[in-house]
Amino acid sequence: MLDFTYRVQIPHRVGQLAKVASAIADGDGIIGDIVTVSLAREHSVRDITLEVRDAAQAEQIAERLGALDGVTVVWHQDRALLRHVAGKLTISARWPVRTVQEMRDVYTPGVARVCTAIAGQPELAAHYTMISRTVAICTNGTRVLGLGNIGPLASMPVMEGKAVFYDQFARISAMPILIDTADVETFVETVVRIAPTFGGIHLEDISAPECFEIERRLIERLPQPVMHDDVHGTAVVTLAALIAASRYARVELASATVGQLGLGAAGYGIASLMVDGGVRRVIAFDPQEASHARAREHGIEISTMERVMPRPTWSWPRPGDRASSTRR
Repeated sequence: MLDFTYRVQIPHRVGQLAKVASAIADGDGIIGDIVTVSLAREHSVRDITLEVRDAAQAEQIAERLGALDGVTVVWHQDRALLRHVAGKLTISARWPVRTVQEMRDVYTPGVARVCTAIAGQPELAAHYTMISRTVAICTNGTRVLGLGNIGPLASMPVMEGKAVFYDQFARISAMPILIDTADVETFVETVVRIAPTFGGIHLEDISAPECFEIERRLIERLPQPVMHDDVHGTAVVTLAALIAASRYARVELASATVGQLGLGAAGYGIASLMVDGGVRRVIAFDPQEASHARAREHGIEISTMERVMPRPTWSWPRPGDRASSTRR
């Protein structure tokens, strides 16, 4: 499903917006937000957001609206594309430089004293620069969720999105770093050389098994924290959900068995954290035998698809039910 926004000019008379809504319904569109852009004596302009199946349906609805008497479709566009125009990030100063004195403070000659201080005591860089609150989001785009190997350039919107979350949730500046190589050694060396710029290294959308080796080498070589989000971030969310569900269902993780399908970056991370989180037994299936040794080393039992996903003997309780009442 896609979200499309239509900017429409409508006669400012009784019943005109209702006619527009009817035309949208006739085109099987689902109306979301309606925002009034302007009101005048003769016309109103509104942005109407619709949920549509695909771009073809969006075009058909635009034609329906344009055919209404007095209605003009000013423009219509996929909201995701609109939101990404010029990207989602910018680098800006923490405060403006308005006077000569302020220029002397932030640049020559004042900046030289800060550089000299850091040269004498490198640890001061964390206090006097943005390094300690800046993260590098490094990717080669070889395993983008839902898209596969699309390369680093096409993965940039995903990296920008992650950077937005860093800023919004933690007020940390994150910079996407696109590394155009699938070679482990080249990737690692590239990150090592740019690492002094950043206080942390975030790995994103890198294919397995290369991602595990990249993370291991970077952890060994860098003083900064290194995290592969597909492995650890996904695992943390999954374990949190399991803990909440087990409380609701009154199941003790220490006596539970958890099954995991797939041992790629996310699957291995989930299964590993289940073991670390106290689940009694974690069994997993992956047709790629190369993933088995790594899993066994972490206490994950390799099994068959049939054992990991047997025919269910119970169902999730409905709201208001007790877990025990749903047993079959």
